[in-house]
Amino acid sequence: MLNLVYSKRWVAVAAVATVLLFTGTAWAAPKPAAVSVTKPAVKPATTLLSDEEQFIALIDRALPSVVSIVGSRQNVDGTKTLVTSGTAFLVDPKGLILTNRHVVNDTSLTYTAYLSDRRRYQATVLSKDPLDDVAIVRIPGDKLPALTLGDSDKIRIGQTAIAIGNSLGRYQNTVTRGIVSGMGRSISASNNGAGTVETLDDVIQTDAAINPGNSGGPLLNSRGEVIGINTAIEQQGRGVGFAIPINEAKTALTSYQKNQRIVRPYLGLRYLSITPDIQDARQLAYDYGALIDAGDQPIGPAIVLNGPADRAGLRAGNIIVSVNGNLVRGSQTLRKLIQRYKPGDMVTLYVASSGMQAVPVKVTLDEVPAAGLK
Repeated sequence: MLNLVYSKRWVAVAAVATVLLFTGTAWAAPKPAAVSVTKPAVKPATTLLSDEEQFIALIDRALPSVVSIVGSRQNVDGTKTLVTSGTAFLVDPKGLILTNRHVVNDTSLTYTAYLSDRRRYQATVLSKDPLDDVAIVRIPGDKLPALTLGDSDKIRIGQTAIAIGNSLGRYQNTVTRGIVSGMGRSISASNNGAGTVETLDDVIQTDAAINPGNSGGPLLNSRGEVIGINTAIEQQGRGVGFAIPINEAKTALTSYQKNQRIVRPYLGLRYLSITPDIQDARQLAYDYGALIDAGDQPIGPAIVLNGPADRAGLRAGNIIVSVNGNLVRGSQTLRKLIQRYKPGDMVTLYVASSGMQAVPVKVTLDEVPAAGLK
């Protein structure tokens, strides 16, 4: 298990313009013959923004949409104690914002949102995703600057990644830039303040510096679109951060708008996405699919008791190779395929065990409990 921590902060008490100009030289024939030469029209100089200026302009547009969130507790003497701090970002002009669930998970705290122009609002937590580290929060307001949400399914390794957040809980709107270093990572992240551990699947890896306090902030592409929500860092190495793909958050937003809460389907199992390396190490018959497995350092059973997978007869060591005819391969993870459906839907899984040929198994999906998976 990776030694990861959420990037929430726990608190104790001149640019150069490039000018391109095409020029020509007048040509004259040797004497004595006189030649009439028509000079070409001189095109006006065209000023192009340098890469640096384009980046600065992108940040100038994005910063007003990034929000710092502080959680505080009211003391008996009327004073407040700051407990946590994190980041969020506006996704709707009427004050809807996205952040990490672990940033606003403590129901005993009062949360305050600070905009880059020093305005502050009391933040209301509307819904927390029981499956992903995502929360939907609202602040009062109208015509607020919202960020554009991109498409995390189109991310490519090596593309630009820009992280913005309330670094260390002290440096509001800190900007760092790097690249997307990896996709489809499965990690276990701990919340040092609460002593909890959570498994996050299919996350984005980036080397853009993410520090405590950055949790819930946007990960942007070179067009200024949000491609992820920054959530965790690797303590044992530098330049290893992780973000929830924004398409997962868009699914949560759609669910909230429809149900007034975030509804997620689930199978009730833990798994490893099979790669050729895992196939060799485990001597498996498949180099793709999802191996039902609690992991090397399990934080729970491979199969949730009385959950959908348990009721269908699935067991640890089974390999799920497809969902309703769609192969579990590469970026099409088991989790992503299941999230296409809703609680109560019946799906057909093709499941192999002990190297035998895969057989169809019908499973009726449940809703993830409001408290999330344990």
